[in-house]
Amino acid sequence: MNKRIAIGPALAADDITLLAAEAASFLKALSHKGRLMMQCHLSAGEKSVNPLEDLLGARQAAVSSPSPTCAARGRSRRGAMAR
Repeated sequence: MNKRIAIGPALAADDITLLAAEAASFLKALSHKGRLMMQCHLSAGEKSVNPLEDLLGARQAAVSSPSPTCAARGRSRRGAMAR
């Protein structure tokens, strides 16, 4: 869902449906506490896995796994997490 829609005074029903689906996908990606915390830390800049492990108090597998989940939903900045 990479279609960009200009928000204006009147949206077609299909556009509203598309926007709602994108918003729901974004919120689902952030609904997990660990993924939300990771995105907050990554919003401050690029970090490698080891510093993220320390910040989140999580193991490498837990830190590496959510990144593709968020990236697949288009919400993780490209290259935000160096491996």
